[in-house]
Amino acid sequence: MTGYCYNKNRAGFTTAELLVALMVCAIVFTAVASLAYALSSASSSTEDMSARQMALRCATVRISDLVRHSVMAFPAPAGGIALWTGDDNGDGRINGSELVYIETDASGHTLRLLDFPGQNLSVAISDIQSGEGKTDLVAGTDERYVTLLPQCSNVRLTLDGSGTFVNIMFDLTENNTTTTYQICATLRCSATSADGVDDD
Repeated sequence: MTGYCYNKNRAGFTTAELLVALMVCAIVFTAVASLAYALSSASSSTEDMSARQMALRCATVRISDLVRHSVMAFPAPAGGIALWTGDDNGDGRINGSELVYIETDASGHTLRLLDFPGQNLSVAISDIQSGEGKTDLVAGTDERYVTLLPQCSNVRLTLDGSGTFVNIMFDLTENNTTTTYQICATLRCSATSADGVDDD
């Protein structure tokens, strides 16, 4: 019968050595996983900030162009601004299709445009300023809302006394930091009075 012979010089790892090796591997894998998660979160946060900044640039360009190419601006109820883009059909009246409102939604957290494509209903200046014109246009046609900036807050739309300078201020929160932004534009070829525009 052959007996078992124990050789002390035999190569191999002890249980303690294996446990130490497993602990080192676990620490390395944890560090790699944490780094991957941090990079993923940073990338997601950067993409979100880039999307908001792009929306801000687009809104600034769109509002600035709209205001610059409008003929008259009027204060509208609920802090909005109504812009008459011009007498497109040459009838000497402000028609619904020629009006664009810059406003916020009911919650006050979205900056948007409201227009009435194809609407030929004539609107008086006094009705624009009182809000009756907008109510009549919404009731009589399919209005179109265009969201410019979602998720903004503290929106303030002001029009100077001459009705030529539009100032829009709002807050955006990015990475837990709230920043106030401002969009300013001036009517380039404004009709300083309502002469030539029927106010019926």
